[in-house]
Amino acid sequence: MPVIPAETAMRACVKLCQDNQVTLVRPGDPQREVALLGLAAAHALTGSGWSMEYARKNVSVTLPGAGPLSDLLKAIPYIGGLLAAVSGRLSKPTIYLAPAVMENGVTLMGTIQHELGHVGSMRAGGLGWCICYGLIGEVRAAAEAPCYGISMAHQVKFGGVPVHDAESAVMKALSYYGLDV
Repeated sequence: MPVIPAETAMRACVKLCQDNQVTLVRPGDPQREVALLGLAAAHALTGSGWSMEYARKNVSVTLPGAGPLSDLLKAIPYIGGLLAAVSGRLSKPTIYLAPAVMENGVTLMGTIQHELGHVGSMRAGGLGWCICYGLIGEVRAAAEAPCYGISMAHQVKFGGVPVHDAESAVMKALSYYGLDV
């Protein structure tokens, strides 16, 4: 099975993000830490989700670009103020990459495709979709299913990962959302 070098994959990911008018934030950037802190605070308040330790290494996340609509983000329960502060500085949707996805090109490409799926949902559904994603498990499940599906497809087709192993990894990730059932 040919391997996609991480550097080659990163160049492709940067181009995909540019073509889709998406900002890409790499691991180690302070903006990523701010986004994770806000989401971890929401998870702590609701009693669901991942720990900060897990997120720092493994969680890539996409936030909507707010531009002049950043004040409306304040309506999102728990983390609205922080999202408004972070996203208000960015006019485009932003993908914050986790360090773990940088380990190989296949995972990096699958993650970018996964996160671009969320960008498409955000653009199609607007702020209302974002609020529903945060509040309603069924909306979150419907959004995550195709995005994790593309991640699995990359792992199986391009990474040579057995289907069962790819499925197990996704089920573990979905458990952090409370969506594994």
